[in-house]
Amino acid sequence: NNLLVLGVCGGIGSGKSLACQILVEELGCWAHLEADTIAHKVYEPHSPAIQQIATHFGQRVMNTINMNNDTAADAATAAAD
Repeated sequence: NNLLVLGVCGGIGSGKSLACQILVEELGCWAHLEADTIAHKVYEPHSPAIQQIATHFGQRVMNTINMNNDTAADAATAAAD
């Protein structure tokens, strides 16, 4: 069998989830993995990734992340360092 991997990209609210739902439910694709769901698991409090971020960027960045819980703000803070 030749398996293909398809990535669905687009902006917020562009219909990525709906497109993936159609691919799985109506067109017979085998699986649908949501990167956002996986990323949120990776960045849970006290996860290894969070510990590495704290070690690399320091407590100021961690305080900002914990207070905001805002991914865009987190990225901007990290990029500014």
